[in-house]
Amino acid sequence: MQKLNSGALNRILLFVYILSLSTNAIAQNKKNLKETYNLPPQGNYVYGRVIEKLSNEPMVGVTIRLDGHSNGVITDINGCYVLTLPEEGGLVIYSYIGFETRKIKTTSRQKVDVLMVEATESIQEVIVTGYNSIQKESFTGNTTKIEKEDLLRVNPNNLISAIQTFDPSFRIQENLAAGSDPNSLPQFVLRGQTGIGQTTLGQTSTSSISREVLSGNSNLPIFILDGFEVDVEKIYDLDMNSIHSINILKDAAATAMYGSRAANGVIVVERRAPEAGKFRVQYSGVLSAELPDLSSYNLMNAREKLETERLAGLYDSNTPEIAPYTNGYYQRLNNVLTGVDTYWLSQGLRTALNNKHSVFIDGGENDVRWGVELGFRGTEGVMKHSSRKNANAAFYVDYRIGGLQIKNKVTYTYNKSTDVPFNSFSDYSHLLPYMRLYDENGDYVRRLEKFDGASSTQVNPLYEINFYNSFDRSGYNEVTDDLSLNWRITDGLRLRGQFSVLMRNSTGDLYKDPASASYSASTGSINGEKRNPRKSGQ
Repeated sequence: MQKLNSGALNRILLFVYILSLSTNAIAQNKKNLKETYNLPPQGNYVYGRVIEKLSNEPMVGVTIRLDGHSNGVITDINGCYVLTLPEEGGLVIYSYIGFETRKIKTTSRQKVDVLMVEATESIQEVIVTGYNSIQKESFTGNTTKIEKEDLLRVNPNNLISAIQTFDPSFRIQENLAAGSDPNSLPQFVLRGQTGIGQTTLGQTSTSSISREVLSGNSNLPIFILDGFEVDVEKIYDLDMNSIHSINILKDAAATAMYGSRAANGVIVVERRAPEAGKFRVQYSGVLSAELPDLSSYNLMNAREKLETERLAGLYDSNTPEIAPYTNGYYQRLNNVLTGVDTYWLSQGLRTALNNKHSVFIDGGENDVRWGVELGFRGTEGVMKHSSRKNANAAFYVDYRIGGLQIKNKVTYTYNKSTDVPFNSFSDYSHLLPYMRLYDENGDYVRRLEKFDGASSTQVNPLYEINFYNSFDRSGYNEVTDDLSLNWRITDGLRLRGQFSVLMRNSTGDLYKDPASASYSASTGSINGEKRNPRKSGQ
């Protein structure tokens, strides 16, 4: 047997040592991929991790929902998820674009890890940029494409919320102070915190979302609807049944096409178009209910709140600054002992009933195609006396001869929004549980108790809503005519032109009843205020 010299033996030992270090490093890296789950303390749920089978890596953004339900969750950066289930369990669906959909039956509080397999069927995907359509394999930019069927499956009522499910960079920050007001747009960001953060859509509620301000806001992403730039309110009021697909462009490729304003991204919405040789009549109707959920608010009751304030020294008679409030403690204690325990958060809320209807009629041949659209959406807010109504009608013509295509679409849109000037969710969150909602006769008290001997100027919002005629109404009538021309001169040369006319009549009325305590507190000696309708055109 030939003996190994000392140099060869040292090299073998060094190789074994390096291999051992590499194995330990790989094991340590796998160990660092922690599975973190925020499991609810009560109720039924399923949780686990989603892994890509080929690479054995966690998958981010996989959509997970219960069969027959539109709402769902997406996996986090570690591929983890937690989905709430009914007590009897159900069929859970795991889906991701380009991968086979998985369906797994689950029961009570199971941990389900899922392997996702890439779909073998080749998909010829086209990216619509607003200027033209490009095969996905030829497009070098970062983009997300969402089809109409996927949008309706996730959320058939709210386009903004539906987009969030499919693109991790598009995040919504709900405005909790608005209390699910249908006239309030939640803050949302695209590509980080430098994105947009507008709050209220109603043009009479704040000037910060007027058409002029929106068009000049450099933080807004660009919204493209059928090749024409529109504002965010147009997208918010858009009928989701009329959408064909949405493309989100997010990097330098978008900037190259749309300039520096596209640094926050471009959202391209393409609506459905008539198909040659087909006459179609389609109706779609959706009835839904929205219920307020206050389960995450674990607040003290009246007795606990008062005792906490006492222990904190809020009613210490030995402190001169606090001494005037000592009598207030006994007034509050008397309220508690007589059974006053008002849960103010629920007082301004209701179960909202929503309805949406769409009718599409289209037809034509290769040379001439036409279409008619009719739609209505009535949205009630969870906050009492808040609502938003939209109606639209459109006529579409597509004329083609040789390499020339002329498209024209005329659209009429009607909007009416209603709110109460002082009825926001934050108004109720500031009220204390030992304050009386009703007087000794069972009627709403007009002003809430102040407990320090002074007269109270804090109004009871329920009294204001039920006994005064204050209102905040806004709306608009809008007509748009979008004309586009596409002329394919040769295979490598194309000429395109666009022309758009928009006429808009906006109105707004804000009225506070002179007898309203909130009106007196905000306007002093002025006896009345009436904001007249205003008109704008473009």
